Formats: sequence, C-alpha cells, structure tokens
Amino acid sequence: NVTFKPTIRGDRIGSLVIRTATETEAYAIALAGTGEANPIPQLEVHPTSVGFGNSLLGPLYGHEPVELVNVGEVPVALGGMSAQADFVLDNHCGATLDVGARCTVFVSFYPRVAGSRTGTLSIGSNAAGAPHLVNLSGTGCTIPSVPRGRTPALVCAP
Repeated sequence: NVTFKPTIRGDRIGSLVIRTATETEAYAIALAGTGEANPIPQLEVHPTSVGFGNSLLGPLYGHEPVELVNVGEVPVALGGMSAQADFVLDNHCGATLDVGARCTVFVSFYPRVAGSRTGTLSIGSNAAGAPHLVNLSGTGCTIPSVPRGRTPALVCAP
C-alpha cells in the first residue's frame, strides 16, 4: 500500500521502485498527487442553550447534557471549558475528540440569589468557531416563612 500525505499545498511527484529478490530487475511506478489545504477541525455542540426554570437557592439543580460531536476530518483538541455565574460544569470529555466521536458534558444550576440568572458554558478547542458557547439560564427562588397551616409559595424575584 502506498499512502499520500502531503504537508503543503500543490502538486507533488515521486516514484516507487520495486526490486526483485535477486536485484537483477527493478520496476518503477510513477506517483503523483496534489496537496490540498489542511483540514480544519469541526465541532458541533448540542443544544446551544439550556434553561433550568425555577430552582430553590442553594442546592444543585439539573444535570443537563451538552453533547460535543466531531464532524470534521481530523481530531479536535478540547480544552479550556468553563461554566460561568451560577452554573457548574461536569466535564466527561477527554483532551481529544477523534473523528466521528462524541462526548458529553453536564451543566447544573446552583442559584445563590433570588431572581433571573444567566451564564455561559464556554467550550475551548482548536475547531473552527471556537470557543463554542452555550447560553444558560435559570431563576433562583426562596420559600418565605408563612403562618402555620398556609401553603408557602416560591418567591423568585430579588
């Protein structure tokens, strides 16, 4: 088998020489190829936004999946993932995502104050369009104390 792996663009020529066991004869085969641009890593991220709705202050809520898929022709180097504001990242991906492979990270909501909260999951990589961003949202709520026998209602405004 002969493989053509150009490192630069443009036409390339070469030859493959095969000699017989006694080295009395040789056969030359002309080789030619054109080097194209190096493929650019491609990454798809699904979904592009995650909403957690109303959640009590304090505990972690949700464990929502965000899937990363390598849709390109070369491996994707992953790195520099982070969730901002009141959101927590649980990364189950390695440093490299092979061609056609997929992995999942999870995001949880950890509201610290009442009211609408927004943030971003940032996924760093060597893929086109990096960093990939996932919009995150949720609302932090409290339960006020109420007289005995009454049903408390969530308070979700600051």
